[in-house]
Amino acid sequence: MSDPQTNAGPGPAPGPRDPRRGLQAIAAMLLTLEALSVALALGVAGAQGHGGAVAIGCLVLLAVALLVAAGTLRRRFGRPLATVLQPLVIAAGLLAWPLFVLGALFGALWVGVLRMERGLSGPPPAAR
Repeated sequence: MSDPQTNAGPGPAPGPRDPRRGLQAIAAMLLTLEALSVALALGVAGAQGHGGAVAIGCLVLLAVALLVAAGTLRRRFGRPLATVLQPLVIAAGLLAWPLFVLGALFGALWVGVLRMERGLSGPPPAAR
């Protein structure tokens, strides 16, 4: 005989998905890539003669702070923390000039993410 549970069908249709969750994942990935870029700039800073302990410590601290911001995006302070870090990445261009370019690029992408989130403001799809 056949088991009635195996022939039950696909089950209830899933509810509408919240697009903010997908955008949150994109924001976390963006911050993680930014942290990786800052970490890779350690080699450039060392090659340009800015490889002092303070400069390396600042870049490592900035990369770790970006990773912390990526991990805390669900919390109330996550987005403001990430937003405050964007100008610091641009300022890190004083230690390694490519960070000027990368900081401006990632800053523009971050502003785009924030603008998309503002466009999605309102109640989640299940509550509409």
